[in-house]
Amino acid sequence: INKHPEIKMMEINVSGAEFFTNPAEKFVNIIKKSKVDPQRICFEITETATVKHPEHILQFMKELSKAGIRFAIDDFGTGYSNVSQLLNQPFNIVKLDKTLLEDNEKAKAFVKSMRDLFKSLNYPIVIEGVETKEQFEFAKELDFEYIQGYYFAQCLTEEEFLEFLSKNK
Repeated sequence: INKHPEIKMMEINVSGAEFFTNPAEKFVNIIKKSKVDPQRICFEITETATVKHPEHILQFMKELSKAGIRFAIDDFGTGYSNVSQLLNQPFNIVKLDKTLLEDNEKAKAFVKSMRDLFKSLNYPIVIEGVETKEQFEFAKELDFEYIQGYYFAQCLTEEEFLEFLSKNK
C-alpha cells in the first residue's frame, strides 16, 4: 500500500474468531512497523459477527479506532440487520450485501430505504455483489458512493490488481 499512493484504502476481512485472540496490539504493531497510514486501512467485520460477539468486537474496534483504523460492517442485510448494533459500534462504512440486489420490488424498496437511512447518518455506503449491467445501473441510479462486484473485475492477484489499476485510473 505504501508503494501505491493511488490505493486510497485497503479493506481487510477479519474473521469473528480472531477477536478471541485480542489481535488489536498485533495489528497496530504491524501497521506501525510497515509505516502505513492507518487511515488507509479498513477492517471489514460481518454483521453476524457483531451480533454474536459484541463485547469482543467492540473492544477490538475501540483499540484500533484510537490508532486511526477504520471499520466497515460487511454483508449488512444478511444477518440480524440490527441497526442499534451498528450505531453502538465505531463503524465508518456500511457494505450492503449482494442478496439485497434481487430483482424484485420489495428488495429494491429495501435497498433504497437503507441507502436513505445510512446517508442521513453520514455513513459511506458500498453496494456489494454487482455482477450485471442492470445491477450496476440500479446502483448508479441510487447514487451509491461505492459499487463493488464482479461486474468490474473477478478476484485478482496483486500483480493483476496493480495492472488493473494502471489501466483503469
